[in-house]
Amino acid sequence: MKRIILLGIGMVLCLGNLYAQNEETVDPQKQEKAIQSLTEELEDRNKTIEKLNLLLEKLETENEQLDSALQAERKEGKATIYKKQIKQLQKDSLALSQQMETALEKMRQEHQQQTDAFIGRHREDSLTIVSLQEELNGLKEFRVKWLAQLAVSVDEKWLNKPYAAIDVTALERDYAQYEQYAPMDAKVAEAKNKLTSFVANARLYQQGKNAINSEYHAAEVTSLVEPMRTLRDNMPEGSNREDVANLCWQLDNYAITIEIFQDVIKAVNEAVNGQSPAGAWPLAKATLDKQEKESEYISAIKMIPWLAVQYDKYYELLKKDATKPNEVGEAILNIALPQ
Repeated sequence: MKRIILLGIGMVLCLGNLYAQNEETVDPQKQEKAIQSLTEELEDRNKTIEKLNLLLEKLETENEQLDSALQAERKEGKATIYKKQIKQLQKDSLALSQQMETALEKMRQEHQQQTDAFIGRHREDSLTIVSLQEELNGLKEFRVKWLAQLAVSVDEKWLNKPYAAIDVTALERDYAQYEQYAPMDAKVAEAKNKLTSFVANARLYQQGKNAINSEYHAAEVTSLVEPMRTLRDNMPEGSNREDVANLCWQLDNYAITIEIFQDVIKAVNEAVNGQSPAGAWPLAKATLDKQEKESEYISAIKMIPWLAVQYDKYYELLKKDATKPNEVGEAILNIALPQ
């Protein structure tokens, strides 16, 4: 609208300028007609401008109305969507609240049931514990009396027996009981004191027996020799002392007896070398007999339990075929001895 008004004003100014420029050269009548014609044209244009202005105002009004309606429609549409979403959320929240309430109620009921069951078990357990404690106290009193009576016969059950006849596992089990209840009874304490060194000696004896009945291990055998000598020297006369002395000799002579066995095997190998199977065995047996007769080597070998077993196996293999490699003899020859 503003542009149309400015256009009219511009035209007036142009006419004024044109009139000023041609005032001296143009005919007055023609000038008057020209001005009148321009004036009429200007009036027509102004009317047209007014119509256009009115139309423009109408269009602008309609445009504003349409814009307002469109905005309202948009707002109304969004509001409708929001309202639907809010209603759905409220509905979901209500359903969720109901579910939570149901779950919480179920949890409360289960917890109450567990609590009631726990209280019930606790009461039962408490009664059971009291009953068991009473029984345990009674058993402890009985056990102490039983151990006290057992302590009186400790000499007969253990101390007067030879080490060879003792079950070390059972002895250690008894000793553990005496040690546990010694603070409760003087007789039990006395029996425990008697057994302390006896248990250690019986254990040492058992270790020595295991060593001579097993394949030779230099470190193990050597570690037992001195303690066994001490035990032998501190024992009173009797069968137990003789047994300990014999075991001490076996441990002390294990290595040298293996060396003797090795010499015997070497002598037999030399005797049967190059012989036929039929002629090898008589020569092997003669060599063994000679070793026994001259030096009692075979008897010495048989004094060590493990070597005695190995000798019997070696002898049977020689008897079967003295010319074949003797596995037992080879194994004995490969035993490493301390230097």
